[in-house]
Amino acid sequence: MNQTKLLVCASIFALALTSLPHSALAISANSLIKGSTPAVYFYAAGQRYAFPNETVFKSWYPNFSGVTRIADRDLENIPYVGEVTIQPGSKLVKNINENKVYAVSRYGVLHWIQTEQLAAYYAGQDWKKQVVDLTDTAFKEYVVGYALDKPGLYLALDEMSATLTPADNLRPLNFVPAPKPTQDYPVQSALGELSLSTHYSEVIEGQTVKLTAELKGNGLGVKQITIGAVDVTTPLAVCRATEKCTYSFEAPQPPFARTFYATAEDISGRSFKTQDNPVITVMTQSADIQLNASPLQTVTGQRVSVSSQYNSNLDITAHRLMAIVPGAENPISWLDCDTSKYCAGSIPLYRDTKFFAVIDREDALLISKPLLVTAQGGTIPKPVIKLVRQIGTAVEVQIIAPKGEGIGPTFLIEGQDPTVPALAMCEDTCTLTLQLEKSTELMGVAYIGGELEKSEVLKVSPYQE
Repeated sequence: MNQTKLLVCASIFALALTSLPHSALAISANSLIKGSTPAVYFYAAGQRYAFPNETVFKSWYPNFSGVTRIADRDLENIPYVGEVTIQPGSKLVKNINENKVYAVSRYGVLHWIQTEQLAAYYAGQDWKKQVVDLTDTAFKEYVVGYALDKPGLYLALDEMSATLTPADNLRPLNFVPAPKPTQDYPVQSALGELSLSTHYSEVIEGQTVKLTAELKGNGLGVKQITIGAVDVTTPLAVCRATEKCTYSFEAPQPPFARTFYATAEDISGRSFKTQDNPVITVMTQSADIQLNASPLQTVTGQRVSVSSQYNSNLDITAHRLMAIVPGAENPISWLDCDTSKYCAGSIPLYRDTKFFAVIDREDALLISKPLLVTAQGGTIPKPVIKLVRQIGTAVEVQIIAPKGEGIGPTFLIEGQDPTVPALAMCEDTCTLTLQLEKSTELMGVAYIGGELEKSEVLKVSPYQE
């Protein structure tokens, strides 16, 4: 790298050294030096090595307090031989023009980490935050060694302890990278626990069931998680390189009862299996409940009448009409008729919906067979969000909530995750003023007909007048 390019690369250092220059004769071996420009060098064996940027410098030193300023003429008389490479074990690196990620060992030897699971094993679950991009010029200061294709071939702590200063990392003449070790480091890591969970153990026909398998507390990257059922020979779901795996299915007609389980394997080959395996049962449908709906096909937003009749002389303690949107896990209770054996009502329908009745008796819980009512055409209303005006960092936004029976309030949220705490609630049209500290995405959300409807995303940024 030429002198001009070095000065440009080093200009990010922002060193504030105002002391007078030292004589070159006073420079001690293995020290940090600079001239009148921001470029910083490591001085060793009568030669100087440039730090290409602040990231490389701070992989070796916490701050710039140890840098000695010398006269420019003395600096120019010290032969420049190359750049300092990053401290081994401290970071992962990659060429800015390639996707391969490398671990670094002594003398700037790079080891390609072949999978994301191995990267998590060698550098932790947050390994992506440790990757430093290198320019083509900086990358040429390194040499490529053996690849890391399994655990136990590289130990970052050993590399760091062997290279306390850049002097320990100066590559010898005629250096040849070592071959892959024949004996691996022992794989020692916390052993995690695999769980399989679901929201409901008893479901109705047509209800969506979601199973979630998660491997928690494991010290190594996950190779794969599999979800299966005891009476099914092939896996139901296979998720690779992740700590969480999900599987969803629509509950069939009763009778149905199935036991589910999950297995997992980490990158070292250790296997896991769930101990508590959930059993999903589809509830039996009572012939004593007569359910009707009219019409069975309607236009989006039009009303549908639903009625339930319990044809038995036995007393009941509760009678409810429920609804569930295909694809949803949670049924919605929309009409409570107390102890009446006849229950009826009407509701605007915004999407295909399955209705069913639930009867509570002192000795049993009964459900009807679900009845599907379809909604076609028309438009589902959505919240609307608008930018009214902006003065400096103060942003004024307007929320227009959709109106109608069965439509809940609209919530203003930051970002696009509807589970985050709301900034405000609007039941009609409301105007809000927000103070921005950073660029932000805003969105309105409302439950309509059993599902979440979202407004367009409004992107706003603070600025100063």
